[in-house]
Amino acid sequence: MDKSKNENIIGKNPKMFEVYKRIGKVVDNKATVLIRGETGTGKELVARAIHFNSILREGPFVAVDCASLPEDLLESELFGHEKGAFTGAIAKRIGKFELASGGTLFLDEIDNLNLTTQAKLLRALEEKKIERTGGTESIKVDGRIIAATHRDLEKALREGSFREDLYYRLDVVFINLPPLRERKDDIPLLVEHFLRRYSSESQGKLKYVPLKTMDLLMRYNWPGNVRELENAIERAVVMGKGDAILAQDLPLEIQKTSDLSCLTLPSGRTSLEERMGELEKELITGALKETGRVQVRAAKLLGISRRIIKYKMEKYGIEKG
Repeated sequence: MDKSKNENIIGKNPKMFEVYKRIGKVVDNKATVLIRGETGTGKELVARAIHFNSILREGPFVAVDCASLPEDLLESELFGHEKGAFTGAIAKRIGKFELASGGTLFLDEIDNLNLTTQAKLLRALEEKKIERTGGTESIKVDGRIIAATHRDLEKALREGSFREDLYYRLDVVFINLPPLRERKDDIPLLVEHFLRRYSSESQGKLKYVPLKTMDLLMRYNWPGNVRELENAIERAVVMGKGDAILAQDLPLEIQKTSDLSCLTLPSGRTSLEERMGELEKELITGALKETGRVQVRAAKLLGISRRIIKYKMEKYGIEKG
C-alpha cells in the first residue's frame, strides 16, 4: 500500500490525490502540519494517516479537541499541572504534550486556544520544552504537532485572536481537505465503503444502492460532508428492510433536497398545483415514515400543525397507520 494513503481515507478525485501527495511529504520527517477543512471532511483521519504511516508510528497518537474543553482547563490538559497549582489540583497531572512525546499530538480546532496558551504552545514548538502549570522544571518533549481547524485563521489574525508567529510556526506543511460537494465523484466509493463497514458490523447481508438512490445521494449538497454521508448510510443499513437502500431509508432532509432539485417544468397538461400536490404528499409520507407514523412528531418535523397534517393526509388519501 502506498504509505501516503490510509484505508479510511477514500477518494480518487484530483483534489484528494493532492491530499495524498502532501501526506506522503511528511511521513519521513517530524514536520508540523496544519490541516484545514470544513467540519466532517475527515481532518482527524488525515492526522492518523500521517502518524500511523510515519517514522513516529511506534509512538503514541494523542488527540485533543480544543473546542470541547473549558478555557480554564485547556492549559492544564495540554501541559499538565503540579499538585497545588490551583484550587482543585490535589495531585500532579501529566499533560497531553508529555503523553504524546515520541509520537504525535493532534490539536483539533486549534483556534480555540486563548493567547496565553498560544504563547506556551509556541514555546513548546520552538524549544521542545514545556513547563507544567505551577511548576518550574523544564520538561523535554519530542514528536510531531498536527493542528487542525475549520475556521478562517487569517480572519483571526486580523482580529488579534490568533498569534501571527504561532500561525507561521504551525503552517510548515499545509493540507486542505475539500468539502464533499467539490468531489461528488467520490460519493459512490464512499457509499460502498460505508455499506461494507456497517453491513459487517450488523452481521447482515451487504446491501446495494440502486441507481435512483445513488442519483439522490449525488444531488444532495452534503453540508456535513463525509461524516454526514457516513451517518446517512449507517442509518439506511439499520433502518432499511430490504436488500436495497431506498430513498425512504435516508434522512428526510436528503429526500427533501432531492425532491426539490428534481423538479422540472410540467409536461403535457400537468398543472403547477398538481405537481406541488405530488411533492407535498411525498414529503408528508416521508415525515410519517421518519417518525414511526406519529402524526404529532411528523407535523413538528414539517413545521405544520397536527390539524393541518390530518387534513392533508385525508386530502391525499394517506393511511393513518
